[in-house]
Amino acid sequence: MCIRDSDLRYRKDATGAHIWDLVSDGEVLRTYPEDDLRFSVVYRARCFEDNATVQAYKAMQDTPITLEETNAIFRADLDKRGILAANKEITPFDFGILLLNTYVKYPLSANALIPFNYCALERLYPFMKPILKPFC
Repeated sequence: MCIRDSDLRYRKDATGAHIWDLVSDGEVLRTYPEDDLRFSVVYRARCFEDNATVQAYKAMQDTPITLEETNAIFRADLDKRGILAANKEITPFDFGILLLNTYVKYPLSANALIPFNYCALERLYPFMKPILKPFC
């Protein structure tokens, strides 16, 4: 599902609470309290050595690689690393998980007593809420 800017609507309810509705085709699909949302802004700038590099980049953008070409590049690299043989069958979901596990490494905090998002535990284990309240 594609979410356009107009599909996330802000309002205040009768109590004055800040609410966001996820709307598609005029129907509210889900309602979120503002405290449940996290907003991020990402700015990506492209810096180039000279104008020739800019032109080379623009030319590359005119002929983007396909999903099949991208997958072939990953498959070749995974085969070279000995992680996944080039001829081995794998479902798209499992391939995606393998790509994440292979190429995306999130560092654990060296200073944290618990190097995970322990504040999310109360969603899985509601009985933890009073224990975590002083920290989260």
